Amino acid sequence: MVNYSDVLAAYSRVTKYKNPTLLQYSGTLSRMTGNQIYLKPENLQVTGSFKLGGAINVIFNLTDEQKKKGVVTCSAGNWAQAVAYASRILKVRAVIVMAENASQTKINATRGYGAEVVKYGRNSNDVINKSMEIAKAENLTLLSPFEDDYLIVGHGTIGLEVMKEKPDTEVVFCPIGGGALISGIALAIKAKNS
Repeated sequence: MVNYSDVLAAYSRVTKYKNPTLLQYSGTLSRMTGNQIYLKPENLQVTGSFKLGGAINVIFNLTDEQKKKGVVTCSAGNWAQAVAYASRILKVRAVIVMAENASQTKINATRGYGAEVVKYGRNSNDVINKSMEIAKAENLTLLSPFEDDYLIVGHGTIGLEVMKEKPDTEVVFCPIGGGALISGIALAIKAKNS
């Protein structure tokens, strides 16, 4: 089980590789709600999304043997780019399985960060199964885009950043997909408010 000290450790590892994304006051949303609303523009990360901190932390925490062999994952784009970039800076081979109908812009960006892209299938089941097949065939570490403790605390660094910049934060709204982002942010903010 992860805890706040894990978020702090992740923060010390990933911060030097991420762009600082300072909170931005939203006058429009503040007027609409009658509250002070700030936005955290994680789209300003080098890879264009919040997923970078989690990817760096996951790959950083692989064993030396796993790093030597490389990683494989699947993604429609943002996780692909984050893993590709993290793998490049940490000098780990990355294979990313993307659907044949994935955005060519996302595919090009993923390749641009140095990952090998395998285009396969047309849906999430296809790319998941292909990534598992490649992991087994090439003895690569399979990375999950949402089920990993290191991923959760890597994403939790965003919550830590919010609380460092605006310690009186009362409510945080967060998009939810696989759940790693909200899990990490909630862990950091709850611990900081305790």
